[in-house]
Amino acid sequence: MTVNHIKPSIVIVEYDEVCYFLIQECLSSFAVEIIRCNTGLEIIELVKSDDSIALVFLDIYLKDKVSGCDLIKSLKIIKPSLPVVFQTAYVLTEIKNLCIEAGCDDFLPKPYKPDELKNIVKKYVTCNELE
Repeated sequence: MTVNHIKPSIVIVEYDEVCYFLIQECLSSFAVEIIRCNTGLEIIELVKSDDSIALVFLDIYLKDKVSGCDLIKSLKIIKPSLPVVFQTAYVLTEIKNLCIEAGCDDFLPKPYKPDELKNIVKKYVTCNELE
């Protein structure tokens, strides 16, 4: 009997090209698949259809004007155990509290160091680091 091992997927919901590529580069040493979504609708459809998703990084404001706080509620209805981490430049205490109340599992303020991002992945995703 052959068991297929599917790499876990990490979804980055980020419309800013530079931010996305920086995150992708930081996570390149992990044995994971990186998937990018630009809009709230994309991530909703992806979570509904892809069981390999192990972690979502989400910004507060998205390209399609969807609030990350509203989006996380929908994601948690679809897959309650899915860890969702807000990574955002909006670091006011009120914003962080809104994210926590909305159901995020962690909060990573921008700018952050690559090791901070890697530590979040290690906390939520079972995967090997290649380096």
